[in-house]
This record gives sequence, C-alpha cells and structure tokens, in this order.
Amino acid sequence: MDLTRSGEMPSFRTLAAGAWSCDSASRPAPAGRGADPASVDAPSTRPGAFSHVVTTFLVTHRWVSITVFGVIVLLGLLAGRWLAGRRRLSWTLFGLTLLPVVLLTLAPSSREVFERCAVGWALPSPGRVEVLANVSLLIPPVLLAAVASRRLAIVLVAAVVGSAAIEVLQALAPGLGRSCDTNDWLANSIGAVIGVVLAWAAMAGSRRQAPELEPAVD
Repeated sequence: MDLTRSGEMPSFRTLAAGAWSCDSASRPAPAGRGADPASVDAPSTRPGAFSHVVTTFLVTHRWVSITVFGVIVLLGLLAGRWLAGRRRLSWTLFGLTLLPVVLLTLAPSSREVFERCAVGWALPSPGRVEVLANVSLLIPPVLLAAVASRRLAIVLVAAVVGSAAIEVLQALAPGLGRSCDTNDWLANSIGAVIGVVLAWAAMAGSRRQAPELEPAVD
C-alpha cells in the first residue's frame, strides 16, 4: 500500500540529498543577483512539509517504529485473548481499524506521481521505517477479523488479496496522487500473517483458560 508516499519515509541517503537540494534552493541570492526579498527566509507552505518533518523524525529515531510494532504485537495478543468470546465487539473494532488503512492508502494526495508502480522486494528491518509501518498497519484489522470470524485461512487470503487490490487501484487511479509498490504489498502480507498467528495464539490461550475458570462440579 502507498502508506506514506505523500510523505514517504526515505533512506538516510535520500534525506540527505533532499535536504541539500532544499537548502540550495532556499538560499537567498547574493545582492545584485536578482534576489527576491519577499522569498528570503519565507517559511515552507507545501502540503507535504509537515509529513516531511514526521518522516525525518521517524528515520532519525528508528526505535519509534520498532517500539510501535512491539506494542501492537503485545497488545494484540492480550486483546485477542480477551475478545475471543466477544465476536460483536471484535467486528466493531475491526471496522474502526479499517479507517486508518483507508485513509493512509486511498485518501487523495497532492503529490505528483512520476511512476505508476514500483517493483521491489524488501523484507522488514529496523532501518526500513516504511516497511515496518506497512507491516504494523494490517496487524490489528486482520487479528480482529480472525478472532471474530474464527476462519483464519479465509481472513489471511482476504487480507492478501485486498492489499493487492489497493495497490492495483493506486496504479489505475492517478488522480489519487499515489502509486503502487510491491514492497507495500509484501509488507502488508507479512502483517496479515502476523495478525493471523496472533489470533490463533490468542484463541488457543482462551480455550486453555476457559476450563480453569469453570467452577468445580461436586
């Protein structure tokens, strides 16, 4: 999914190159060389300025994305056990967790698209912030859907196919200002697998705990 390409999480080399080009473009021209006083030291008003700040923070503080991923996994396992017998609540929470997926992947972006689809295969690692973000994005909805439906294989297939459909839509609808990326689909698929595994572990733990909570029969 095109999670952050409106404010993409680039590598350190890309950030350095972008910072140099922005710095060079924003330097005031020396006196007598056509400097525009109105443009000197003018603050950036580009729509993606804030997202670039967030992107820089996440890249320079890699522990943030790793911590968020760990928290999602831990809380997902605990919440899954608690929700194992609460299917209606699980479906409600599933609907809520779909909202950020839609907003971060299908909401129109003002950026200019230079390529329809990028092909690459990168596995998650602490240095690949965007990949970790895409992995974490699909864990909650897949976990909740699996706990609510108890059909792990169907939920996994639906998540993988749904992620691919979003990538295709991003490629076929340039008006969204987004482009597809096979890395996004791979990361989403890995997140779906993690969500299903967490749901399986949560339901297994809930089944083991249930007999212990039943009162003894004389």
